[in-house]
Amino acid sequence: MPDFDLKRRTLLQAAGAAAAVGTVTGTIAGTGPAHAAAPVAAPASEPTEPPRSRVSISHVTESVDDGSSMVVVGEGFSSSSEVWLFKLPKDTKDAAKASLGQPSALPARPPTGAVKAAIVNGTRPQALIVGHIGYPTPAADLSVFPTAVWVRDGDDWSPPYVVNRAGIFFLETDLVVPGETIRVFGRNLLPNYVFRGTDYDYPIALRKVGGGAVHWAQLYDGEGQTRPNYKPYVAQIRMPEDLPDGEYDLSLHGRFGLADGWSNAVRLLVRAKRTLVNRLARHDLTDQVGAPGGRPRTEVVKISEGASYDDNWRRIQDRLDAVGRRGGGIVRLPSGPIAIGRTLRVPDGVVLEGSGRGATRLTTPLDVPFQGTFPVGNLFPSPAFRRGFAGDYTPYWAPHQPLVWLEGGSGVSDLAIQAGSRNFTAVLIGNSDPEKVLADAFVKRVDITVRTTTYAFQSGFSPTNGGIHVVSPTARLVISDCVVDAHEPISMYAGRHAHHHAMIVRNSFSSHQRQDSNIGMIMGWSDSVFEDNELYSGGRGLISQMNMTRVYLCGNRIHEIGGRGNASEVLMAEAGDVGEEVTVTGATGTTVRTSSALPAGAARATSTELYAWVAEGRGFGQYRRIVDNDGNGTLTLDRPWRTVPDTTSKIDIIFSPAVNNLWLNNVYSNGRGYLQPFYGGGFDNVIAGNELRSAGGLSIWSGFKKTGFARRSVGAYNLIYNNMLTGSDALNLYGGDAGTEDVPGGLFANTVRRNQLWSRGSATQTNQYYNIWFSRRDQADPELEGSINLRRCDSTVVEANYIFQDRNGVLARGGKNNVVRYNRMDRVENRILRQEDPRGLVATAPPFENPY
Repeated sequence: MPDFDLKRRTLLQAAGAAAAVGTVTGTIAGTGPAHAAAPVAAPASEPTEPPRSRVSISHVTESVDDGSSMVVVGEGFSSSSEVWLFKLPKDTKDAAKASLGQPSALPARPPTGAVKAAIVNGTRPQALIVGHIGYPTPAADLSVFPTAVWVRDGDDWSPPYVVNRAGIFFLETDLVVPGETIRVFGRNLLPNYVFRGTDYDYPIALRKVGGGAVHWAQLYDGEGQTRPNYKPYVAQIRMPEDLPDGEYDLSLHGRFGLADGWSNAVRLLVRAKRTLVNRLARHDLTDQVGAPGGRPRTEVVKISEGASYDDNWRRIQDRLDAVGRRGGGIVRLPSGPIAIGRTLRVPDGVVLEGSGRGATRLTTPLDVPFQGTFPVGNLFPSPAFRRGFAGDYTPYWAPHQPLVWLEGGSGVSDLAIQAGSRNFTAVLIGNSDPEKVLADAFVKRVDITVRTTTYAFQSGFSPTNGGIHVVSPTARLVISDCVVDAHEPISMYAGRHAHHHAMIVRNSFSSHQRQDSNIGMIMGWSDSVFEDNELYSGGRGLISQMNMTRVYLCGNRIHEIGGRGNASEVLMAEAGDVGEEVTVTGATGTTVRTSSALPAGAARATSTELYAWVAEGRGFGQYRRIVDNDGNGTLTLDRPWRTVPDTTSKIDIIFSPAVNNLWLNNVYSNGRGYLQPFYGGGFDNVIAGNELRSAGGLSIWSGFKKTGFARRSVGAYNLIYNNMLTGSDALNLYGGDAGTEDVPGGLFANTVRRNQLWSRGSATQTNQYYNIWFSRRDQADPELEGSINLRRCDSTVVEANYIFQDRNGVLARGGKNNVVRYNRMDRVENRILRQEDPRGLVATAPPFENPY
């Protein structure tokens, strides 16, 4: 395989000499240098929007390397607008620390040393596609640096906007002990290679909530970290050994820009001691278990050799109950087969532990029918404004018979569970109180086999024959090092509260290749990790509904996925629909008054997160999480607006879009379906370093329109970067059916960069747009598919990708204000195709006959 990066850099360096400064006409004007001299620096001012700034920046897409394009979204732009950029200067560690909590020092206008950016496309007035510093030649080391952005229109300047600063999505856990090492997930964490040797250190502040005292954590990443697509998104940090108990706000500095280099803050709870269950759950996931908690109480169950297949439920349950009454501990089972005739209930604070998953095997009696019943009642019912929560599945749970039930903060480990062909669930995690969050429950080193001999036809919503089923909200749930072979190996249902800080790692999940056999269905989860798992032989891979925000999906190995219908997707967030389209009557920094009819408290009533997307008018292109609402149309937001909406604004209230998720370094092979990060809507997700071999393609879908609604669901500011598809289907961005409306909908301001596509060929030679999704076989035309397909996309950047051996390279079908440039294509006959009037498309590629 050729040295792709070397070839591409040579190509882009040669092409870069032709780049120039442009105006907002959608064309490159002139052949001079890409940057011009900066104006005289203006006096410093805090970068907050004036009461009514005519020119303002609402959002700028993040870069992945210097020399890339970015989309600047805002107000007051015209055909004569200019964009100015200034790299923030490098800081010493002490200077960066001293800047914590200080106001921004950025001036109101660009200082000396700022450069005027090349405007690549400006067909859409509120979205300028501009070249970053160094455009169009990418940096060899993939570094990015915090950069201030200003837009000038006539005599008016926007307040500065800082792009590529460190941003924290979430922490691996919300509960730590002093001295513990944890991971931080986000963007632009340790994003450059400037700091080396003894200088390789970044300030990490822990400011105590309420008290103001600041403690400093230690960066624990090694210099020259080699794991690909990891360094910008993950940082390991060690807590101070002397950190007092309490709540803290953690933030990180990237060593550039003083006060403008600090990330957002994330809340963290510190405790000197852990509970027993938390200690055992985190035991092999951390290097620090906290202060000694005493030797755990352990009760050993004795079973005579001849009684293995008798009903041993009573003697085990009595021990579990006794240990629970004494405050918790471990109940250990002997090796060998152990039959139980009823559901084992593991109380809060108790761990059921075998003698090893190859030694202890729980099963059902030979001659006595299993008498288990589904023990959890009062599952969270769906409110009128949103369906799909756990209570809706109550009829399907009624016949269920769990073998082991974790009813609280309890665990099961080091054994095998084997059941037959009835409606069995191996491990049930849940409680009859919808308000209760089950903290620290775990399933570790457990082998599960739950097979069936018959299936109900199209029983897609029947959670039968399950491996691990979770029906109540959880905190810090751990499922690790398990092998699960079941009709549905793992299911987690949405409730009043989200599943947060779950760790699902190093497991092997397998199922059956049919439509209703999901490898996993996880609903309503946030701030969680799904890492280094194996998923194989199922109708669909991991599917998420009802909410998936701030989840790290990395290093998973997926193969042999393909059912009899649907699209056999893997690692998909299926949500993000528009719940309401509302008008605006007024707004402040963190509130907006609208025509919303949502009942009071709807934003915090369920595990579903609600977001406000400014779809039209002033403040277009901003999204904010709605943290509360008063029932009279006033929405309270998680952070201030940069450009405050007004009565010209229209807002879409979006239910559970995929937000701030990281799909990194997953490998998918020999499957029919697509790696489908989201289907519906999503914001600021990163899809990088994934490898697909002889499988479906990689696809994000949005742009769905409900009857009676004016606008479409939206997916914006997502990054598809450095993925490799070999002998697989296409890289698809599907922004909805063709339409003539000029309001951006579907997919907006996404970036497709540095991907490699080798010898496209779907495993089933099907066209996803029609054959799989809508069965419109009469409209399917494989001749009109390319290796990269843009359907009704808006302000999308497709740059520096490599395509080898396909009839068609990049297809642009409809949409507006897109850029397709500096992509290399070898053995590709039709390098750029246009259909359905792709308005304002800036696309360049030499013809097939000409070499690069």
